[in-house]
Amino acid sequence: MEPIAKLRQGVVEGFQFKYPDESGRSANVFLGIPYAKPPVGLRRFEKPEPLDEGKEVRQTKRFEAGCLAFAPPRPNLPAANLTVSPPPTSEDCLYLNVMAPSEKSPFPKGFPVLVWVHGGGFSGGSAEMYGFKALAHEFAGQGIVMVSIQYRLGLFGFFSTGDTTAPGNIGMWDQRQALLWLHENVQAFNGDPNRITVWGQNAGSASVGALSVSPKTRDLFTQSIEMSGSVLAGWATSNRVVDESMQVAKNVGCALKTPSLVKECMKAKSSEQLISSMQETGWRRDAINFARFQMRLDGEFFDKDFDVMLAESPKKPTIQGFTSQEAMLTTLPFPGSPRQSKFIVPMEKIQEFGRDNLVKFISEEIARPEFFGNKVEEAREKLVQFYADRNATLAQSADPFFYLTRYTQILSDTQFAIPSLMEVRKKSDEGWPVYLYLSNYMNPKIKLPVLGTYSTHEFPYLFGLSVVGPFEFDKEDRKLQSLMVSSFANFVHSGNPSTAFGIWPAVNEEHPLGFFDMRPDPVLRDNLMLDRFNFWKQMAQDFDYNLIRDVNQKTEQPVRMES
Repeated sequence: MEPIAKLRQGVVEGFQFKYPDESGRSANVFLGIPYAKPPVGLRRFEKPEPLDEGKEVRQTKRFEAGCLAFAPPRPNLPAANLTVSPPPTSEDCLYLNVMAPSEKSPFPKGFPVLVWVHGGGFSGGSAEMYGFKALAHEFAGQGIVMVSIQYRLGLFGFFSTGDTTAPGNIGMWDQRQALLWLHENVQAFNGDPNRITVWGQNAGSASVGALSVSPKTRDLFTQSIEMSGSVLAGWATSNRVVDESMQVAKNVGCALKTPSLVKECMKAKSSEQLISSMQETGWRRDAINFARFQMRLDGEFFDKDFDVMLAESPKKPTIQGFTSQEAMLTTLPFPGSPRQSKFIVPMEKIQEFGRDNLVKFISEEIARPEFFGNKVEEAREKLVQFYADRNATLAQSADPFFYLTRYTQILSDTQFAIPSLMEVRKKSDEGWPVYLYLSNYMNPKIKLPVLGTYSTHEFPYLFGLSVVGPFEFDKEDRKLQSLMVSSFANFVHSGNPSTAFGIWPAVNEEHPLGFFDMRPDPVLRDNLMLDRFNFWKQMAQDFDYNLIRDVNQKTEQPVRMES
């Protein structure tokens, strides 16, 4: 007999998934459950509306369409992880998926709940990409109700006129509605609504950081896991989204006199017209702060600056970390690298990438006059000294890819590592229990010109998928997978990620950047990227422009420039 769950909105019927081991156990899986009314027609660019009550039985045995996106799809996704390839997309996309233990909960109030928020630069991704099999086996199999959600993307999720007509952050309101839906319905899956952990990667991680502090969402869950993305990154939160929105409006003939007329005109356009307009400029900006559409401080979802909201928020246990060379996917020509990015070094030029190339990049893309004004030469000198010349002589002679590595490092630092470390320090200073990690283990059989791990490198261990091609596990990889899954599962259950593999303490005053080196034989280390953290902290003090946050610190506004 198929599993059913009685919700306020009706009854859903799923299916049983037997774990791929010898335990004989299984999970109850429900795919494609709507959590809000379809955001189409007049509901486009509006906050999500709750579903009405109902009594009908709905079959929830397949993924529903992902949200309309214009980020390029990642190739090489294993077919076993997808029900349809490529996943379809639609404006009607506000669905979630539940993978719950089939056995009765030993906890009086139900199993703890883990909610996955996918990444994709706020312009791509879907729940279907991550499948259900690995999530059901690895997490439902450890007594957790696993949930994956979708939210509106790109223009459809973050369109803004810069005022109350269209403040933006619609995708964040979608995430809020999903959490409200869980509070109302997760007990039907034997889940405890008072023990919810929210987990994300890339834009999903930045979203989780935002959900943790927004007064609209911070009381809807108890703890979080943030992988490779911070709300403090310039690409994740910026008022630039208003300019991008107005550019699309201009492209489709909606550059009208008032914001209300612009919004009304945009609602009347077909989704194909809007997607076509966005594709004219591309899904990402060729700049350090790459996202065209993202969150913004709107005065409602975010009523204050992040530092103030963080200080006022409940102190949630948080796991936060990143890979050692996050930006490798945008500097090396992987099969899954973003298309048309000028930051990718072509295969035929990797061997010859040298100091001149790095200095040219710093001069043209980072130390720009529109950023640093009359201090641009001083900023350029500091950046070149730190990223091109620091400890260069000996390292350069030992590593033919020294400057290529430093090039990848400066992108990784500015986009991911430093914003995340800033967030860790701010949270820890406010008394949040924060568990910091670095994902830095690469199977020795994998040979790359840059030593380290790229963004999404954890995906094979957690989801059974690789965005860069086939991934073959060996014994060490299996050990790392067990460590990673058990650490996250223990955290969901107890608020502490320590396992039999090793004790993982929270950062503290004595070890403000103490971290868990996530590898088959894990090691506790201290001062994660301390020299780079201190460098960017000093840069923010020496110059008006804060490149990490992408704001002029006098005006608190992003610098206007062509992408």
